[in-house]
Amino acid sequence: MTESPAPEPGTPEWHRRLAIDANNATWGLLGRDDLDTDPDGADALLAAASASMYHWRLATQPGAIERARASYLVGKAHLALGEGEAARRHADRCATLTAEAGDSAADFDRAYTHELRARVLACLGDVDAAAEERRLADAVDIADADDRALLESDLAAEPWFGLRPSYLRRAS
Repeated sequence: MTESPAPEPGTPEWHRRLAIDANNATWGLLGRDDLDTDPDGADALLAAASASMYHWRLATQPGAIERARASYLVGKAHLALGEGEAARRHADRCATLTAEAGDSAADFDRAYTHELRARVLACLGDVDAAAEERRLADAVDIADADDRALLESDLAAEPWFGLRPSYLRRAS
């Protein structure tokens, strides 16, 4: 099998490749359970998420759904560190870009925008608004069964910052 040549540095294709690499690195770091005690790991997490967002910006047109997903990822990184206010900025940006993306945003993009907002609000202690956003995430009609199952699994996973699962179910 012939490997395709590396994209020319500085081109959108080159930035896309770097964005994907940084995105994958971020997800790997998000899986760590020692970020609260490892400053280097926390720095690496934020650097990788920010690098992904930077490169998506240069690889895509303004408002592209990849930029919304990059904001989502940076928000998740801040949440993993318990930084609710920083995460809120990225959750709001994710919501704005998802709305701007219109039909290029998939059903799961809309659901995960609500999921991020729910977690941010829970982190900030606004339990009623968090439960409502969580309900909105769950209410998105996701056509693909595998995408739906992934969302349900993600909604069941921590962190919910002390928001009781029974409260989340009651709000549904």
